[in-house]
Amino acid sequence: MQVTDFTEETVMETAEAQAEAPAEEPAPEPVTPPIIELNPRARLRELKRKLVAGPEKRYYELAEQGVGKLQLAMLAASIVLISFSLVLYIDVKIAPMPPEGLVTCIADKLGKPFPKIKTLFDCASVLVGLTLCFLFLGKVVGIREGTIVTALLVGKLTGFFRKLLTPFLQKTCF
Repeated sequence: MQVTDFTEETVMETAEAQAEAPAEEPAPEPVTPPIIELNPRARLRELKRKLVAGPEKRYYELAEQGVGKLQLAMLAASIVLISFSLVLYIDVKIAPMPPEGLVTCIADKLGKPFPKIKTLFDCASVLVGLTLCFLFLGKVVGIREGTIVTALLVGKLTGFFRKLLTPFLQKTCF
């Protein structure tokens, strides 16, 4: 058995070796699990907030990043598709949706062209929507520039598509 002599030199060497050795990292703090609420209504509200706010929040994040060109392209495509489909089902005399049915009836009674009455009707609908927003909410909700552009252009494009498609639809459907 060997006995080590603890002299001042050996103690100093041991202290230096310990100082050069890498220090042990502190143990990570334990992660506390999230508190689970037993109130089912609160959990349901939280889930609803995540589901509803998620896509809308992502949409506005993209809009802030400068995806305005994509938004304009989607707006233009939707206006063209709405106008095109209106001509298809109104000129073929398929039962129209209630607003278009009302516009068709007004246009027939007044003897005015459908596109002009459609534009007036859509603009009047937007004005009614704005009025109701201010009246009941005190601010504009859900009516932005796309709504106004759509109200102004759908009727005009419907007239354009009607000129192009009416001869074809008359031959094929009647």
